[in-house]
Amino acid sequence: MSDSEALMQADRVTKILLIDDDSIFRLGLRTALAESTNLEIVEAETGIIALDILAEADNSIALVVLELNIGRHNHDQLTGLILCQQLKTNYAIPILLLTAESEPALLTAAHKCGVEGYCPKGVEITLLIEV
Repeated sequence: MSDSEALMQADRVTKILLIDDDSIFRLGLRTALAESTNLEIVEAETGIIALDILAEADNSIALVVLELNIGRHNHDQLTGLILCQQLKTNYAIPILLLTAESEPALLTAAHKCGVEGYCPKGVEITLLIEV
């Protein structure tokens, strides 16, 4: 790899779509990840907003970070599991669950939908970045 290719890769920004209906959590994660200059966080508070963002993103989103409990208390919204299914059906994009959900049946169902990774909320930020 030439010096100019290495410089271009170092300057490349990785876009992450964070889908979580907790605005305080989104702010905290965005702030914690701001230390990593090659990460750009795009936020969505609902599954519908996330699907709109992805439809307009021209494949620029590299990863979806999803709270599996999204939409559970608002029946007008997509639940996390249904959103996982739609994301995997419509987009070739990896999904990382960063969730408070710990119910084995739901986590297994998400895995069967094609979710690539799982971290519980509260995981150390260094471990999350590594994942």
